Parts: sequence; structure tokens; C-alpha cells
Amino acid sequence: MSVTAVIEIALRNAICDRLSEHFGGEGWLRCPPAPFVWKDEERGKIEAAVRGAQRAAYIKLDAADKRALDEVAFRRGVPPDLEHELRIGARQRSIVVRGGQVITQLTLYFWKRLFSREYEQTLWKPALKRIFPSKAIDRSTVAVQLEQIPSDAQPRCTP
Repeated sequence: MSVTAVIEIALRNAICDRLSEHFGGEGWLRCPPAPFVWKDEERGKIEAAVRGAQRAAYIKLDAADKRALDEVAFRRGVPPDLEHELRIGARQRSIVVRGGQVITQLTLYFWKRLFSREYEQTLWKPALKRIFPSKAIDRSTVAVQLEQIPSDAQPRCTP
């Protein structure tokens, strides 16, 4: 698993660097500039990663900070008889997380998907090819090699 984690982090960091350069900023993951749009699967993975980052941030808060989130989550006051799980969910959704926190929640599967045929024209040719500058390496070669790495590993290392 440690080798897989190193590969994932190296790949993730290279992708993030190249796409930040390509899209002109750090917000490319959650709000990519038009005309680029994420496919439904990747958009769903990003949304799940945002929720995961919010949960991770919430867990680290003390009780007073968690209660303070009620003012953000419930601008008109906490509804009476609100179930505890719904209150926690609203609190978590009110937490603003940085891009790096979201990136660390994405699995290797997400990063491998960026080398699929679906992203050849929009990501591989304009940006990701620069990660593998050799003219002998094409997108499909990278995709096949990445498929040899297990996707179920989810190392939780910081960017």
C-alpha cells in the first residue's frame, strides 16, 4: 500500500499542478472554466470528496465551534425538534473547505479516470500530456499502466 500511496500522491500532485497551470488557477476542480465540464461520474466524485472534507474538518472542531456553526447553517435559528443527524449534516455543509482538502479526499480511481478516452481532447492533449512529455507515450498507454494499480486504496496524505 505504501508504494500505491506514493504513486497516487505523485500522480495527483502532477495532475493538480498541470491543471492549475492550464486552467489558470486553483479553482479548476470545483469550478472549471467554460467550456470544460466534468463528466457526471467525476462531478459526483468531487461532490463526495467535498462532503468528506467537510466531515473531516467537522470532526476536528470542539463542541463550542460546532455549536457556532448553527449560526451559519440555520440563519433563522435551529428548528425545534430537529434530529441530531440533520443538525450535524447542516453544520458540516456550512463548512468551507479548501481545494487541497478536497483533493486529498479523491481516490486513485478519480485520478486514473482523467486519462480515459473521455478526457483525451479536453484534458490529455492540452494539459496532461505535459506530465509525460515523451512523444512515445500516449494517453492510452498511460491509462493501461494506471489500470494495473489497485483503485481501492485510499491513502489520506496531505498534498
